[in-house]
Amino acid sequence: MIIAFSIDACDREVLRYVASTIGIDGEAIRDLMLESVEHRTGKNRLTTPIQWLSDNGSCYTAKETVRFGRDLGLEICTTTAYSPENNGISEAFVKTFKRGYVWPNDIS
Repeated sequence: MIIAFSIDACDREVLRYVASTIGIDGEAIRDLMLESVEHRTGKNRLTTPIQWLSDNGSCYTAKETVRFGRDLGLEICTTTAYSPENNGISEAFVKTFKRGYVWPNDIS
């Protein structure tokens, strides 16, 4: 199973997530972006830009996804390639999620 999620770096709340057994594409990430903005603000556009930090996967860096994120009011940022420590909050959440949920329930 593949999971993408949005997490608020200030309060570490997981805003929204998407899961798939076949892969996550740009459309799923755009839906995730919109749902995250709507969850946090109750609106479909930010009045003040906030950062959307992701890795460099094609679903995050596709022109349509970047344009969509900017239209929502997100400042699109990506981590340095091969440097997961640049996205420490997300990496810590993934470890906790795997340790507490995936491995004990034999989900893969």
